Amino acid sequence: VTPDPEIHLEQVRCNLCGADDSRLLFEEEDRRYAETPRLLFRLVECRSCGLRYLNPRPDSASLSVYYPEMYYVDRPFREERGLARVLRGLYPNRKRRLLREKVSRASRLVATNGRMLEVGPAAGEFLVAMRARGVTVAAVERSETMLRRLRDELNVEAYPPGGLTAGMTEPF
Repeated sequence: VTPDPEIHLEQVRCNLCGADDSRLLFEEEDRRYAETPRLLFRLVECRSCGLRYLNPRPDSASLSVYYPEMYYVDRPFREERGLARVLRGLYPNRKRRLLREKVSRASRLVATNGRMLEVGPAAGEFLVAMRARGVTVAAVERSETMLRRLRDELNVEAYPPGGLTAGMTEPF
């Protein structure tokens, strides 16, 4: 698949250990939204530390193509028809189940009085659920709309990319 001219990919080293030695786990097209390009993404695993990440990945200027405002907001149910309407009707149950599973897994890794930073929290449901378990939460989010929602409506300490260390009350 040929990348969209608006999308620039960058080769990266492992974000955790800095190694430049990874193995391919799988390749898949991004198909979440009809509006986003069908670029083939590669998930790799670092041979040194085991971190899994996209490589190559869209650079920071290209990310907005994959995270349009609709990413953060559920579409109105009444506008959908046919199978899309049926699937949307099932979505809230699936969404709740996936959130429970995510919280259960994370709770094994983060102590009740621990701290957690989520990069790209979208609407923030996971952060709110973890905070309800006694975890101190913070977020890095690129959408200005969601940053305001996280801060104003959910009372979550949230920062734009690159603004994390400048505004935090204590380091995560």
